[in-house]
Amino acid sequence: MERGGRPLRVLIVEDSEDDAVLLVRELERGGYEVACERVETAAEMVEALAAREWDAVLSDFSMPSFSAPAALAILHASGRDLPFIIVSGTIGEDVAVAAMKAGAHDYLTKRSLARLVAAVERELREAAERKARHAAEASLRASEAHLRAILDSALDAILTFDPAGRIESANPAAERVFGWTAAEIVGRSFHDLVVPSQGDGDGEATPRVVGALRHPGARELVGRRQSGQPFPMDVAVSAMLGSERRLGIAIVRDVTERKDLEAQVRQMLRTETMGRLAGGIAHDFNNLLAVILSYANIALRDLPQGTRLRADLEEIVQAGQRAAGLTRQLLTFSRRQVLTPRVLGVNELIADMNRMLLRLIGENVALEVVAAGDLGTVRADRGQLEQVLMNLVVNARDAMPEGGAVTIATANALVGEERARLHGVAPGAYVEILVTDTGVGIAPDVLPHLFEPFFTSKEAGKGTGLGLATTNGIVKQSGGFLEVESDVGRGARFAVYLPRLDEPAEPALAEELTMPRGRETVLVVEDEPSLREVATRGLRDLGYQVLEAADGYDALRVADRFGGPIHLLLTDVVMPGLGGRKLADRMRVVRPETRVLYTSGYTDGAFLAQNAIERPNGFLQKPFTVAALARKVRESLDDPAAPSQSAAAPPSVTVAS
Repeated sequence: MERGGRPLRVLIVEDSEDDAVLLVRELERGGYEVACERVETAAEMVEALAAREWDAVLSDFSMPSFSAPAALAILHASGRDLPFIIVSGTIGEDVAVAAMKAGAHDYLTKRSLARLVAAVERELREAAERKARHAAEASLRASEAHLRAILDSALDAILTFDPAGRIESANPAAERVFGWTAAEIVGRSFHDLVVPSQGDGDGEATPRVVGALRHPGARELVGRRQSGQPFPMDVAVSAMLGSERRLGIAIVRDVTERKDLEAQVRQMLRTETMGRLAGGIAHDFNNLLAVILSYANIALRDLPQGTRLRADLEEIVQAGQRAAGLTRQLLTFSRRQVLTPRVLGVNELIADMNRMLLRLIGENVALEVVAAGDLGTVRADRGQLEQVLMNLVVNARDAMPEGGAVTIATANALVGEERARLHGVAPGAYVEILVTDTGVGIAPDVLPHLFEPFFTSKEAGKGTGLGLATTNGIVKQSGGFLEVESDVGRGARFAVYLPRLDEPAEPALAEELTMPRGRETVLVVEDEPSLREVATRGLRDLGYQVLEAADGYDALRVADRFGGPIHLLLTDVVMPGLGGRKLADRMRVVRPETRVLYTSGYTDGAFLAQNAIERPNGFLQKPFTVAALARKVRESLDDPAAPSQSAAAPPSVTVAS
C-alpha cells in the first residue's frame, strides 16, 4: 500500500472480512491512506462511533444480524452528519431508492467498485459543505440571539420600517416609550407616533422620517404616546445595511428628563442672573434710600405737628420705606438678605398679624384661622415670615375678585425621605402653614412658572412678579420648602414647611423709639458723599465727636493726624481702593482699642464670610435711619465683647445660604 495519500477514516459495516479488504484496496488505489474498522452488529457500531471520529460509513445492505437501514438509524441517533454509502451485492432499485429517502447518500454494487472513490469524494465534499453551512447557521443564530438580547435590553426604542414608513419591528423599550405593546406598534405608520411640527400638514411626519434614509442623521421630534400625551424625543434614522429589502432603522430616545433638566438649569441661570443684578443695585440704591430717609427724619424733628410741610415729609418717609421694602424683596428672592432668626411661635405671629391681614383682604373676603393646639416652634426671621404670610394672603385675595374665603391653618407634619429629597431638605419634623383660597385657581401652564422672578399672571399694574419669588426665597433661607396645588376654578393651596423645634418661643423685642446719645469719637468712612454727610450730621447732633473720610486710605490719613483716641470706626464694607475689612485690620495694628461697626447694602453670605463680619452687633444693614444708626453705634460702643475681635473668628451674622 502506497503511503502518503490523503488520510481517510472509514467505518465499514460488513460481515465479510474479504469484502471489507476489497473496499479498502479500492480506496487506496484512489489515493487515500485508509484507517478503518469493521463492525457487523449494532452494539459494535455504537461502540465504534463513540470511540473515535470518522469521515465516512460504508455499509453492506443485508447481514445475518444487522442491516444498512439499522446502521443508518444508529448513525442518525448519534447526531453525526457523515457520508453513508451502501455497498451491496444484491440490492434492487426500489430498495436503494427507499434507502436514499431514509438518509443514505449513495449506493453501489460490489460488482462495480470502480465508482466507489468518486462517490466517496463527492460525499466528502458535500459533507464539508453541509458542515460549513451548519456552522454558519449556528453562528447566525448566535448572532441573532446576541442582537435580540441587545435590542431587548436597550433603553431606547428601536424600530424598523419599510420605505412607506410602515413599522415592521419594535423592541421592548418601544413599549415603554410609546405606551403600546410591540404587537400594536408593528404595522402602524410613523405618523401615529409623531406629532406634526408647526407648519406640517397631516401625515407629514412619516415622509420626514422616511426621507432620512437618503440623508441619515438625528433630529428632534415630538412623539405621541398611546394616551395622546406629547413628549420630546431624539430620533436617529439610517438605512439597514445588508437587508435584502430597502428598510430603515430608527433609534428613538425619550428626552423628557433631559429637557426638564435643561429647563431647570436655564431657570437657575436666570435666577442667578437676577440675584447678581439685585445684589449689584442694592448697594447704590440703599445708599440713596438711607440719605432720603435720614434727612427726612432729621427734618421731621424740627417741624411742629399739623403743618403741611411735615405731612409732606411723612409721605416722603413712607415712600422711602416702601422702596426699602422692594429692595428687601429683591434681596430675599435672590437669598442675599441678612436674617436675624429667632425661635418663633407661628400661631402667636399669625394672631399678631390678624388685624393687618383683615385690612389687606378687604370686606368681601372672609379670613379663617385654624391653629393647631400643640404646634411646635420654628427658627426664622420674624419680619421675613410676616412677609411670607402677607404675600400668600394678598395673592389669595387677588384670586377672588368677586369675594371668597381665605383659610390659614397650622399643623405639625412629618416629612419622609422621598419628599425631603425632592425638595432638597432634611427629613423629619416640620411645622406646616397652609394658606388656601376659594379663588379662580391656577392654570396648569402657569404652575411651573409661579416662583420665577417678575413672572405674573395678573394684569399690568397689579403685580410686580416678585411676591411668590420672594416667598420661596424666604422659605428656603429658613431651611424649609413650599408646595402648591391648584385646579382652575377650585382655588389654590399653598403649604409652607419649616423645620420644627421643641424650644419655647423667644420673647418679642421691644422697639426702641429713643436715640441714645454719646460723647465718644467716631470715624465715619463712606465713599458716598451724601450718605457720609447725613451720618456725620446725625451723630454730631447726638453729641459724638465725628471724623470723616471718603475711603479707606483717606481714613488711615485722618487717623494718623488725629491725636486723640478713636472709639469707633464706622465704615462701609465695599469701597474703591481699600475696603472696610482691610481698613479695620490696619487700624487694629495702630489703634487696637478702636471698635468697628460695618455698614453695607450688599449682603450675600459669601460676601459677609469673605469680609469676616465677626459680631452680631458689628453690622448695620443699609438703608438705615439716624435712629437705627444711633442705636447701633451705642450697642457697638457698649458691647463688652469688643474690641477684642479676631480676624480669624468665624462670622456670626446669619445670612442666606
